[in-house]
Amino acid sequence: LVGQRSVVAQVEVALEAAFADQKKFDSALLVGSPGLGKSALARVIADEMATGFHEVIGQSIKFPSDLNALLL
Repeated sequence: LVGQRSVVAQVEVALEAAFADQKKFDSALLVGSPGLGKSALARVIADEMATGFHEVIGQSIKFPSDLNALLL
């Protein structure tokens, strides 16, 4: 990923720690304006952890039950 060096560095440390401990990557909440690379970074994390990626636009969540249904 190009740009957002401090964010990329933090994610690299977290990924390396997860691999070293043989654990899953902890949850991450990516927040910011459109076009910052949140989805791209989430895809990279999913690829590195060899897992699926499901993108959800926050504006589509109207009620707490909507988020609960997504997480379950």
